[in-house]
Amino acid sequence: MTDSPEPTVPPTAVSTQGPSTVPGSPVFDYRGLTRMSPIASCVLSIQDLQRLYRELDAKAQQAMEKHLAALKRAPDTSEEEWDALLAEGRRVGHVTVSVLGSRGEQIMASSIEALDPTGLPAQIQQITFDSAAGPKQAYNIFMMNRFVVELDFTEPPGFNSYNPWDQPTPNASRVEVIGADDTWVLGVYESILGFFTHRQKKRTWLHSSEAFNLLNWFVGFPVALWTIFRVDSAADFLQGAHPALKGAFYVYLFLVVLLLFRAVIWAARWLFPMVELEEARSTRARAVFWVVVGGLITGLLYDVLKTVLT
Repeated sequence: MTDSPEPTVPPTAVSTQGPSTVPGSPVFDYRGLTRMSPIASCVLSIQDLQRLYRELDAKAQQAMEKHLAALKRAPDTSEEEWDALLAEGRRVGHVTVSVLGSRGEQIMASSIEALDPTGLPAQIQQITFDSAAGPKQAYNIFMMNRFVVELDFTEPPGFNSYNPWDQPTPNASRVEVIGADDTWVLGVYESILGFFTHRQKKRTWLHSSEAFNLLNWFVGFPVALWTIFRVDSAADFLQGAHPALKGAFYVYLFLVVLLLFRAVIWAARWLFPMVELEEARSTRARAVFWVVVGGLITGLLYDVLKTVLT
């Protein structure tokens, strides 16, 4: 695609947007609407991301057309220059995609080419769709109607970096839509959320602090107590030990079992992340996880029932 002629006047220099002057109404420098939301747990393919770009780019072009429609041609600007200005505004009004890899790789383009699988990093950490970046970078145009969609594919941090009792798994995936046109804002916001809802997975509960608390109280603690009971009834070397030593050993064992249980939850959150890029996790690793966890649960239930019923 050939470059359009360089405009001599930035489109914003002739904007007619300004304070409201409707008689009897308050005068505002700006009046608009903001909608922001985290993205629900979902699995996305590269094809999904390309489709998302096309849908978002159509919304960005709508925003640019609204911006251009509010402009007024300056008296000293010819019709040819004005047409060139409008064409340049449409050219820079596409969605900008930023891709960040785990090794610091960066890709940025205002076209769908940024999502070409042959050029993407082996492990993607973040993808951002920004409708205002292109006009801002090219001519410092401030778009009244704009949006940002950020997808966070980073690994769940270790439990030592946040408190899972009080916080969900950290994930920066979000949708933010801002604009002076309430109808446009609501339409774009609902459209983006609908895109992710269609690809939603029922994993949000796994990453919530409520689930972590419930699993610890009703699974982790009982398993730790049952482990102490079984060790006490089977370990002959503890029978003649001093009560203080036995108590200290059981406290230590209790904490170790809880630590292992916490590691199991972390592994589950790693294998089933909040926002996942398709094929980023090994199906074999997931199968091994379910076999190990299923075996442990089955063995524990069998041991409990055998002890209670005999």
